[in-house]
Amino acid sequence: MKKLSRALLTATGLLAAMFFSGCGPAKPLQPDALTQRCFDTLLAATAAGDYEQFVTVSGEGLRLSISPTVFHAVSQSLAPRMQPGYTTTYLGTLRQGSSQVSLWRLAFADGGDDRLLRMSVAQERVDGFMFTPAL
Repeated sequence: MKKLSRALLTATGLLAAMFFSGCGPAKPLQPDALTQRCFDTLLAATAAGDYEQFVTVSGEGLRLSISPTVFHAVSQSLAPRMQPGYTTTYLGTLRQGSSQVSLWRLAFADGGDDRLLRMSVAQERVDGFMFTPAL
């Protein structure tokens, strides 16, 4: 009985040490405020088909590479799935050159395939935004 109590006490101590040392349950990843604001703006603009809102956070390169025609084609393909509802999950950040690239999961309420989104930010402007194509 004494050995069992000692084993339980040791196990409890190890679990407490792991928890308080950062080895406990992982905290959800959180983007910085600029990344979140830009992402929310782009996603809302895409759902609403609002090109003017889309370019408010876009850098010159993104504005030149995504014309209103291209934007509306993407918006028209995604908006019907987004309207019933969706959730986003921030997956993390990569450094690529002078840009900070964030990855996001877009899950639709319709239960269909998710999409992976990639958003690149440099000098506080979005210089890249890409949805993975549907399979």
